[in-house]
Amino acid sequence: MLQTVMRTMVTMLDHAPGPPPTALPWADALLSDFPYIPHAQGNAILERLEFLLNAQASGARVVGIRLTGPTNTGKTSSVLELLRRHPPARGPTGLMCPVLLIRLQERATLVSVYRAILKALGSPAWNQGLDKNVRGMALDLMQHCGVRMVIVDEPHHLTAARSEGARVGLAQMGKVLIDEGMLVVFCGVHSIDDLLSSEELARRYPVHLATSPYRLNKPQDLKELRHFFDLVGQQWKDLEPVPLGSDDNWFVPLAATSAGAIGTAMPVLQLAVVHARSTGAKTLELKHVVLMWEQYMQQSRESHLRHLETPSGRLKNPFRSYETALEILGQLSSVKK
Repeated sequence: MLQTVMRTMVTMLDHAPGPPPTALPWADALLSDFPYIPHAQGNAILERLEFLLNAQASGARVVGIRLTGPTNTGKTSSVLELLRRHPPARGPTGLMCPVLLIRLQERATLVSVYRAILKALGSPAWNQGLDKNVRGMALDLMQHCGVRMVIVDEPHHLTAARSEGARVGLAQMGKVLIDEGMLVVFCGVHSIDDLLSSEELARRYPVHLATSPYRLNKPQDLKELRHFFDLVGQQWKDLEPVPLGSDDNWFVPLAATSAGAIGTAMPVLQLAVVHARSTGAKTLELKHVVLMWEQYMQQSRESHLRHLETPSGRLKNPFRSYETALEILGQLSSVKK
């Protein structure tokens, strides 16, 4: 469901001519769904981004920001929480959107990026006009809407097109937005260091924020993981709280599944919650997770689950056997069980 919300942010319905909406279609979903679950790395990123926003409002020099990290380590959840804290809203002069998220689709082009900006800001003419005029239209609308920070998600979808023009164009887009007084965040699995080919561009991106899997052989990281999963176990309002971090019967298989990446275990938990609700259960139990794993995860080819693969290509189920989960966790942490 998270991906659905993300797609909605850049593929929302066209606004018909007439009175403007009171808010952008994706704003309410961001404010009501997918609550941010605090953890050390996410909190640090949010604190730094908030600091930069405050500094920009005080007239400090605007800079570019590189936010990188592997899949499922919390980049997206931190970005969405920032948008929740600075949501778009209607003001006396029209729509105000302090933080704008642009999620690039595969095979994106630079023109499609500017059109996505127009669409995300509710322009009814986002798909009209000549390509050569799109940049100016987007910049004008961003200024009108009070955009202070632009987050470009997965920029490698543009630069991976093997077009040197696209690479240079994306870097120049960042330069233009910074020069217009906006903070620019390039957020993705891949670093944009290779885009910063000149000293002029490099000095505009001095801030580097990063996420990584929590280390399973470090006591403080394990403590953070336990706290995170305990909070996850409290988020389902229609089910009794479950001590997912404090109870080793839960934490060991969750840690073994996640390999320290906080988001890796979430899909199977979400499926298990849906199953528990469908059976009328009041509490999430391990049997719900075991069943969902067997039905939906067993043949998964997700790269972040490769540490669970057997020689036959199937995945070990850490939730079926505590001993299996403990063995996997020991291998991941390189500590004897």
